[in-house]
Amino acid sequence: APLERGSGGAAFDVAPLAIAKDELERQMAAHSRTLDKVSTGVAVFGGDRKLVYSNDAFARIWGIDNTWLTEKPSASEFLDQLRQRRLLPEQPDYRKWRDGKVLAWDRNRTLDELWHRPDGRTVHVVTDCRDDGGVTFLFDDVTEKLSLERQFHSLIEGQRETLDHLSEGIAVFSA
Repeated sequence: APLERGSGGAAFDVAPLAIAKDELERQMAAHSRTLDKVSTGVAVFGGDRKLVYSNDAFARIWGIDNTWLTEKPSASEFLDQLRQRRLLPEQPDYRKWRDGKVLAWDRNRTLDELWHRPDGRTVHVVTDCRDDGGVTFLFDDVTEKLSLERQFHSLIEGQRETLDHLSEGIAVFSA
């Protein structure tokens, strides 16, 4: 900076900052690679309500084109697209449900529920608010699990009904 009798300057060593930034980027890339290997769909929306991150399972569960995701849609746009494609549970007042229940980002609240899609699939949804004002959505397609549980309970109930109506005495011993 120019001074009355010459000039003055200051220098700061930014190497530690650059090293920390590089390390953070490596860590984020490693986390992304890990999250792309899990079957749970992950979508992170920032405090501005725009998509910050999503993994491969997220796009697969909802059948979303990755090019659309690179445009960083807002959470409202994401839910509106799912509604247009009839992938969300039917709601009597969709806007109230979307804005009040799903997008009401309260740091003290976690949403944990099942969304029964009109196409017969069921998605377990966990919404967790982040300290930075954003929110993380976790989506698990639990359709097959619920189907297997129903089949198992039907089988057990059928066996119980059969055994309860026999006139002979029955004893069952474990292995």
